[in-house]
Amino acid sequence: MIDTFGKGVGTLIGTMLVVTGFIILITYPTMWLWNWLMPTTFGLPELTFWQTFGLMILTRLILPTISNSTKSN
Repeated sequence: MIDTFGKGVGTLIGTMLVVTGFIILITYPTMWLWNWLMPTTFGLPELTFWQTFGLMILTRLILPTISNSTKSN
């Protein structure tokens, strides 16, 4: 019983670390690219990490990805 609980906690912590790493891996390059281009090109403000993360979530909600797969009949 304790061994199973330990594996579950380890899996949960590992999953949380992978998700956190993915969020950082995606958000920081987006933030740096925005802060490099948008303020000088369009006069927009620079974004913080959390503003960029929120903008990415909002964009994902408004513009969902489109699958390129085709259905065969």
